[in-house]
Amino acid sequence: MCNRFIGFVLFFTAIVACAGNNTHVVFIDPGHGGEDSGYISSGGMVEKDITLSVARKIKEKLSSGDKLKVFLTRENNGYVGLRSRVKTVDDYKASLMISVHTSEKACKGNKPFCINIYCSTKRNKKSCELESSIFDSLVFDGNIDSEKMMNENFIILKSMDVPSVIIEFGEIDTLKKYNLFKDNYLRKAIDSIGNGVVKFLEVKT
Repeated sequence: MCNRFIGFVLFFTAIVACAGNNTHVVFIDPGHGGEDSGYISSGGMVEKDITLSVARKIKEKLSSGDKLKVFLTRENNGYVGLRSRVKTVDDYKASLMISVHTSEKACKGNKPFCINIYCSTKRNKKSCELESSIFDSLVFDGNIDSEKMMNENFIILKSMDVPSVIIEFGEIDTLKKYNLFKDNYLRKAIDSIGNGVVKFLEVKT
């Protein structure tokens, strides 16, 4: 009952905050959580921890202005089921959703940092427009690689009514080896993701 009440309060807060001022609700979904660890690398890094850390950074970036109201589908290491994630995003009448994951595979060409973006048009035709907006905003250099792909099989993309993408960061042992989570690569990537979201929503900053 308490969780339902808290959920209602958050929902009411989002609607009030966004009413009448052209504010968009954006959801960042940290993949996995709780007993669902996701990928555990040979070096002992756990996907669920990394996705939460990166999602918080994306939220911080997008929350810097007053036109976006940004929420996470999970705020801590607790488990949140797929249906709950989808229902929360739908109930908030979100403008878009970004699900954060890491890859089990090394980046192509032995690049130390890569980003893959996935979309599906099964539920929302604009999902691949969101993907393109983020992809086109990415800042490249000789150490970064990126691909955009359509994948109709990811359940979370097939379940969302709002424009949705999965952003997958490169293999996590490589990221640890090059210390890229504390380096400019991640900051540049998050800045680019933020710019792509703003461009997609046509928000004036």
